[in-house]
Amino acid sequence: MLGDLLKKTFSSNKKNNPFYEKSNTEEIQIKEQKIHADIEYSMSIFKKIYSFPDNKDVKFRTFQIGGLNKQACLISISTITDIKLLDEYAIQPLLNNDNPSCSIENLLAVQALSTVDCNKDAIYEINKGNAILLIDDYTKAYSITAANFQGRDVSNADNEIVLKGPKEAFTEKAASNISLIRKRIRDENLIVESAVLSKRTNNELFIVYIKDLANEQLLDNIKNRVNSLNVDSVQNLALLEQHIEERKLSLFPSILYTERPDRASAFLEDGYIVLLMDNSPDSLVLPATFWSFFHISEDHYLILF
Repeated sequence: MLGDLLKKTFSSNKKNNPFYEKSNTEEIQIKEQKIHADIEYSMSIFKKIYSFPDNKDVKFRTFQIGGLNKQACLISISTITDIKLLDEYAIQPLLNNDNPSCSIENLLAVQALSTVDCNKDAIYEINKGNAILLIDDYTKAYSITAANFQGRDVSNADNEIVLKGPKEAFTEKAASNISLIRKRIRDENLIVESAVLSKRTNNELFIVYIKDLANEQLLDNIKNRVNSLNVDSVQNLALLEQHIEERKLSLFPSILYTERPDRASAFLEDGYIVLLMDNSPDSLVLPATFWSFFHISEDHYLILF
């Protein structure tokens, strides 16, 4: 009787059709296209990609640029973009302009401004929290840096507690973590490079090193490992560590974890390479040596005679 029940169960499972991921070939082709000069056509493309108006936090702000008499559209995701910044430094200057010969670059009083000429690049900027400005008769779009991701403030370390030294720990914001490192290493040779890890989530990894101290061959090896990843999603450094670990079965890992910016900075000054990422309140130090695991954060504040 039990055998008949098992047989019935497995035979019924075979009849169930599996759910496969839908691959929208048309949407992929649209993303590869250049920015169209017809703003209405471009807006229809972005509305289709972002499922507007069902997608409630995606905003399309259309207006007329004063002086230039050009129709414009500002596309942003309200939950990750600084709306007040866009209104004060982008929309208002464009609306109030009365100079017909003024360029868009001179009108936008924002901290960082760049141009994109492909739909795929514009979508990437929007997903990063930036805003995209489309203008009629323009075959390029302007990317306005206005990201405003929510996160917690800098707090004390939970795992690496010390008596001597600062109490600050990394947060889930990569920008804040880079700031904590730069506060300790005020060197023009401190380099912060970025790389996109996954195909679907497009999470950004930051590779931090000091140019004249880090080994170039080791740096190239890390970049090659990161760029060769063929995965849909890497949400944090804990998952990335499993992908790039060189000796997975070794008793001694080749990657060191630390949540303290002072310890990461000390490793950087010794020529190591540090990896940072959004959504990760920690950092990875490469390459980890045997003795690295026998030193605690407080050892950096002890003088050996």
